[in-house]
Amino acid sequence: MTYGSRAASAVVVVLCTGWNASAQTATTDQPEAVKTAVTGLQAESKGVFKFVHPTMTMRKVSFPRWEADGDGHKVSMVFEFKDFLGEQSSEVVFRCDGKGRILSCEVGNYTGIVAPFTAVDAAIAGAKALVTPELKKLQENGKPEHKAMAAAAEEFIRDKDAKSLCVLYLKVKGSGK
Repeated sequence: MTYGSRAASAVVVVLCTGWNASAQTATTDQPEAVKTAVTGLQAESKGVFKFVHPTMTMRKVSFPRWEADGDGHKVSMVFEFKDFLGEQSSEVVFRCDGKGRILSCEVGNYTGIVAPFTAVDAAIAGAKALVTPELKKLQENGKPEHKAMAAAAEEFIRDKDAKSLCVLYLKVKGSGK
């Protein structure tokens, strides 16, 4: 890819993302919160990628831009990888608070056929389909301690998806501090 086509691609990506004109490039002076978020995300990039595309091999990760978002910031994390169609990329936009703690994430742009987080979401749905009936049985027929454990487990998995588990992973690993 030549510099001209790379620059044109960057313009197309920025125009298509919905990020506003106040979005800053990675080379722009970053606030401490953005630096903290980027440092943590960089340290856990392999783990995050397992939520984004668990069957692919990450080739590169970058943080091309950030922007202010209320009391915090949005940080763009772009993964480059190769699948059976060739070179692909997926963007995940992380929202962090004013101290750089990760609060949430959303899918940005991607070039492959499979959207980021889709494979993990499918696995979670399958696991929920297997586990939920068993948890209900425990709640109805189990010992008191099993009923409480089953209720807690069911509540935990009820609203979980790959994005929320990715954020939870980052908080547990310390990147979301």
